[in-house]
Amino acid sequence: APRSPPPSAGRPSPPPSAAPRKLEYVPFSFELVLTQTPETTTLANLSTGASFVFNDPVESVNNTPAFAGTADGFAFFTQGLNFTTGEAVIEIVATIVSAANPRDTFAIIGPSNSLSNVVTDVAVVGGTGRFAGATGAGKIRVIQFIPADTTILRLAFFFFALATPLPVPAV
Repeated sequence: APRSPPPSAGRPSPPPSAAPRKLEYVPFSFELVLTQTPETTTLANLSTGASFVFNDPVESVNNTPAFAGTADGFAFFTQGLNFTTGEAVIEIVATIVSAANPRDTFAIIGPSNSLSNVVTDVAVVGGTGRFAGATGAGKIRVIQFIPADTTILRLAFFFFALATPLPVPAV
């Protein structure tokens, strides 16, 4: 009876790999203030399903490590603005970019509520540069919500990043 070739027949062998290394992590903790103005966002519609992009400045507060940069991303309303209560809920997908080194970034995703007494949770879901492999959590609270003028958010993040980035071959 004919025999089938082994599964690896005709395919090159993978290159020998280095021994697995133990991953080590560095903790980061930031408290930031984000200021959103009509110049930094395309917010035009406050109804459910409406989306907008933003490029808002952020800076550290409360004696946390110095950080300044921008929050760049997009958001969409999962609950449009209720003109009676002033409440709106948006889902945010953003990258926080360091002004000192634009290669140092971390990404967040999660909701934000326009009411100042509501704190929402967001996830830190990746990063580059000194924040490579970032994973962690954050909180967002709106301090001031004036869509036609200035909206101010307070952001707090605690996350871990790789102490040594993973070696990825060039493409």
